[in-house]
Amino acid sequence: RALFIGTPKGKNALWKVWESALARPEEWQALMYRASETGIISPENLAIARRESSESEYEQEYECSFMAALEGAYYGKIFEKLEREGKIRSVPHDPAQPVLTAWDLGFSDSTAIWFAQAAGPEIHIIDFLQASGVGLDYYARELAAKGYVYREHFLPHDAAASELGTGTTRIETLRRLGVNGRVLPMARVEDGINAVRLLLPRCWFDAEKCMKGIDALKLYQREWDARSQDWRPRPLHDWTSHAADAFRYMAAGLGMLQNNAGFTPLKRAKALRVC
Repeated sequence: RALFIGTPKGKNALWKVWESALARPEEWQALMYRASETGIISPENLAIARRESSESEYEQEYECSFMAALEGAYYGKIFEKLEREGKIRSVPHDPAQPVLTAWDLGFSDSTAIWFAQAAGPEIHIIDFLQASGVGLDYYARELAAKGYVYREHFLPHDAAASELGTGTTRIETLRRLGVNGRVLPMARVEDGINAVRLLLPRCWFDAEKCMKGIDALKLYQREWDARSQDWRPRPLHDWTSHAADAFRYMAAGLGMLQNNAGFTPLKRAKALRVC
């Protein structure tokens, strides 16, 4: 027998347990007690709590919402708006337009890759790939297997650094594998986060293919300083970091390709099916 009790805080470990229980009702009993439904807290006190809390705090603490924006999250509020606007849905790949990718290359842990297409002023995020414990050849094969026509592969600045063991850079390795990437200049994390905030309202995400990446962006948050009881001005490094960093590189790469009139797609004749 096992008993799990908790309060939602985004789609974390508790959410996974909750979803697992809902999927197996013959094995688990899943109960959710919202303050507005139990009557334990009076409506008057709930009204006070709502006034004294942020919307996301109230929804999490009193209404057991896994979807409320996490406190300290960089993009939580933006994703709440994207969901209300119906921008997280099925977003099919358009074979007539080339695909852009943006990578966060992990040395000893995960590598994350976002796949995007331009559709006028909109940016369609059509796919997401993340894995760990595999070499760059794995990602080259995965990109080729998707059958997309690629325009650019945006890579972080450290892709140009030589590895101690081989003396070669990862951009050189990728090029030998057929992935002709573009190394982005080094930029401040804060500037990249602001660029993502400007980009996200223009984005449409494929709900199924990008689910893990979307969850990471929603939960990407600042570090909490327990001593000062305040948020530090830097991101917490956890499982969300790779997808979030890769999306920062997507924002930076798109910024390099845009002009005052908006995004100018590459003509199909110049696009390559190879990576």
